[in-house]
Amino acid sequence: FDSGNAFLYGRLRLKNASGSQLITLPVPIETQYWNGSGFVTNTLDNCTTIAFGNIALGNYQPNLGSGDTNPSIGGAFSAGVGTLKLSPPGAPKRGGVDVTVDLTGASKTYLQGAWSGATYTENPTARATFGVYGISDRFISQRENF
Repeated sequence: FDSGNAFLYGRLRLKNASGSQLITLPVPIETQYWNGSGFVTNTLDNCTTIAFGNIALGNYQPNLGSGDTNPSIGGAFSAGVGTLKLSPPGAPKRGGVDVTVDLTGASKTYLQGAWSGATYTENPTARATFGVYGISDRFISQRENF
């Protein structure tokens, strides 16, 4: 039934992200598969897509609110890695927000994981924080690459 295609047991993973409240924040997102001893990035995945409508933001802390930041997601994954970004909330806004991919609504429940339990029925969630790490006056120079 597989016509010679390989089938892998996998999941979608989001990783936490933090950065300045003045620039776009990339949120790491990737498809992974079980290689027998752990989950690894599925570098053969060049077709998974997530629709904008399946990205949810919530649990805003401490002075971020709905509408302060907006998600964007671009095209098909490349070598198992997707592009998910949050718009900057601006100078006076600092704090965090939970980012969740609704895989049930996307009809991709096969990418759900066991994030807090023993069953693979949970959508991936990550925490994105803006401007929570202040600039220290102890640095002569600091460079950040995004």
